[in-house]
Parts: sequence; C-alpha cells; structure tokens
Amino acid sequence: EGDSTTEMVARLHRQLGADLVVAGSYSIVGAPDDGLLRVDLRLRDASTGEVVEESGDRGTPRQIFELLEREGDTLRVAAGVGTLSPSEAMEVKASWPADPEAARLFSSGLQSLRRLDASAARDALQRAAEIEAEHPLIHANLAEALSELGYEQLATDAIVIARDNASGLSNSMSRLIDASYYELSGQMNRAVTI
Repeated sequence: EGDSTTEMVARLHRQLGADLVVAGSYSIVGAPDDGLLRVDLRLRDASTGEVVEESGDRGTPRQIFELLEREGDTLRVAAGVGTLSPSEAMEVKASWPADPEAARLFSSGLQSLRRLDASAARDALQRAAEIEAEHPLIHANLAEALSELGYEQLATDAIVIARDNASGLSNSMSRLIDASYYELSGQMNRAVTI
C-alpha cells in the first residue's frame, strides 16, 4: 500500500463520511485450488490514514472464508463493534459462494456491476451460476445484469432461483431479493413497500 491507498482512504472520508476503512491484499502461491493463500487486512482511520489495526493469516484458497472470519473478528474488535454472533457468521457465510472459483467469478461480476458493465457482469455471474447453481446472491446479481441488458424474462427466471434459495440469508438480504422479484414482475408498489 502506498500513496494511492492513503488518497483513496482520504477520498472515502470526504465523500462518504467514513470514519474507518478496511484495505487489504491477498496472494496465492501455487495452484489456485490447493496452493498457499495469504490474506492481509488493515483497518485505517479515514481522517488520518493511520493504520489502527493489522491482521494477516494464511491457509489454502478453500479456507478463505475461515481466514476472513478470523481476521474480520480482529478488525471488528479494534473498531469497537465486537465479534459476530454464530448466527451472524452463518449469514455471512451463506452470502458468498463456497467454491473458490465461483467466489472469484461472483466478485468479478459484482465489480463489473459497480462499473456499470452489465455485459461483463452477466458473463462472470453466469459462469459462477454454473458452478453453484442454487446460490441466491449469484442469481440475484445475475438478474440485475440481465435486466440492465434488456433480458427481462431471463432476469425474472434468475430472481426466482434467488428467491427460492434465500432461506439461509439474513432477513435484509432476503427482503432485497423479494423487492427485486416484485420489481422485475412489474409489481412496483410491493417492491417499494419492501
């Protein structure tokens, strides 16, 4: 991390009013499925850019969620918000694909959606859905990409899969999926109410 990270943290503080920012990096040595994964996270004071807490761990790519959970607990304690309850931890796990390749594709799809590149998002999320065919958030975001591209029936099909498999998600995530379902099915009043 260098000047660009410090500038980004300062910009987040100015534009969003963020008090704390998590920044980090990862590296994989060896094969993507069974190599060595190193994850490093830093909690920064957004007003000064100073590192408040650092956390790093290593394992295999298949252990990424356990690594992030342990590191996240360290950063949450440093931020004064405490650790996740077991049920909250389960909801977080349910929100990300278990397969590392599906998780990578899901992350790539989310980045493409944020960059307003619905075509790239669709491609990445469709590949993720081939790996984890019932993952609700993959399908919810795929529905968004498809809708932006004008494929309304395919978007509706994807949001139905998301809705049918949302039981392990938090109540707020399930409600967002429900709202998307109603929006895609033309029931805007119900979508807005949710």
